[in-house]
Amino acid sequence: MVIFGYFYVKTSLLFLFAKYSIGVLLLLANVTLFAQDKIEVERTVSSSQVPSAARAWLHETYSQTPRLRWYLEKSSGETSYEAKLRHRGAWHSVEFGEDGVLQDIEIIVRMRDLPKAAHQGIVAYLDTTYIKHRIRKIQQQLTGSPEVVRAVVQGEPAEEVTYRYEIEFYGKNRQSKALWEGLFDGQGQLQERKRIILRPTDNLLY
Repeated sequence: MVIFGYFYVKTSLLFLFAKYSIGVLLLLANVTLFAQDKIEVERTVSSSQVPSAARAWLHETYSQTPRLRWYLEKSSGETSYEAKLRHRGAWHSVEFGEDGVLQDIEIIVRMRDLPKAAHQGIVAYLDTTYIKHRIRKIQQQLTGSPEVVRAVVQGEPAEEVTYRYEIEFYGKNRQSKALWEGLFDGQGQLQERKRIILRPTDNLLY
């Protein structure tokens, strides 16, 4: 009876340990998943609140664009400044770090305007991942040195600039439906995906 009791207690402890370990792993998995959520807070600011380096770069790059709005953005624990303006018939969002250094430019485009490879890759991802989907917004993202990005904005070709595509879309599969932000490379391959946290007043109508 003593031996039987010993094995019973040992087995029970092993079972509890295994159960606890699985619970911890599931918790860590959930934390990792939720870390991919995008919670963004944005508010307008005056130009005087923006780093001078950002204002100087923008003025030199968009010298013929007098009207713009500045925003302070907080997302994923990071702070940035964003200028939104219309340039040559398209909406540009120009993002700077807290130090005023250019991070990227995002230009709103249409699906039919994407390069063939990017278009096909993005469509293939959406069709194979979701039962239903609807694109909300597409932005062409330009990254590179501030000087090279300026040249592209001003109409000069530059091979050193990296082009990506940031897409906001509603996606529905068997588990859930949500609003997503996907970042795709120039070939339409998914690089990063974040779930956008909606306000209580937002609806997923699709």
